Amino acid sequence: QFLRGSLPASVEIGLEILQSQLVVKGDITQLHQVITNLCTNAYHAIGSAGGTVTIEVNQVSLTEDSMVLSGTLAAGDYVVIQVSDTGAGIPPDQLERVFDPFYTTKEVGEGTGLGLSIVHGVVHRMGGAIDIASTLEQGTNVSVYLPATDQKVTATASEVADVPPERAENTFRVLLVDDETAITDMLTRTLGKQGCAVTAYNDPLEAIDTLTEHRKRGDAFDVAICDLTMPAMNGIELSSHIASLYPGLPIILATGMLDEAQIDHLHPEHIVEVLRKPFSVRSLIKTIGRHVAAASCSRAQTPDTSR
Repeated sequence: QFLRGSLPASVEIGLEILQSQLVVKGDITQLHQVITNLCTNAYHAIGSAGGTVTIEVNQVSLTEDSMVLSGTLAAGDYVVIQVSDTGAGIPPDQLERVFDPFYTTKEVGEGTGLGLSIVHGVVHRMGGAIDIASTLEQGTNVSVYLPATDQKVTATASEVADVPPERAENTFRVLLVDDETAITDMLTRTLGKQGCAVTAYNDPLEAIDTLTEHRKRGDAFDVAICDLTMPAMNGIELSSHIASLYPGLPIILATGMLDEAQIDHLHPEHIVEVLRKPFSVRSLIKTIGRHVAAASCSRAQTPDTSR
């Protein structure tokens, strides 16, 4: 349901649960992001012409150690999540590099190359591995292997969906800038369902030009979300421009950087929080609400000296 709302109607989604009641041990938010990233990549591979993304869930038992593209799987029971697409496929000489950070086969401006790198990191922290099979002009199949567990699952249906079951009480005016159209499209739809009014841009330079006009008209926002890695201008530079146009506006920086030491240095005064990818809509809504409330309290406590 979440993916159906974030992918265009030209992309058909197939779901094949070959075995039910399968359980893995890990962070549900990160697992959600793994599937979302894989499906976003599949959509990019299909393109505007349309096609099919198929998600299949099964369990396999490996009797001996097995080599896969991202490493070696020890013998044991695994839950396998396969995401297949009918897209253009990946050239054989590029398969070995698909997990490298910032490596991408997309056109300039269509992505940062962090999607599979993030997936790789999450899966390996869960003790799993990834295999990819691809044929040019026929499509790609990504298989995520996660160790199966006998533990019982207690999550509710709404937690599995990882989207708040009810609309948020407040309607936030969100400024969103990310060079990946699939991300802005997805967040515009999902945040919109929670009551947020989203103004999204994929080009940071265009965002600055348009925001200048917004400011002249007196238009306002409650919060801004900027991606860190974008062409022409990074998120920190963009946030400085936004802060000059909208002093006091809470600005959240989103990044797929996995190095905590690097993230610690991404806190200029005008950035209220660095939100580490992958994140869920639930956590994003909570983060937005927290900083909008803090900004409102700060304005209320600041004496009015304009008179």
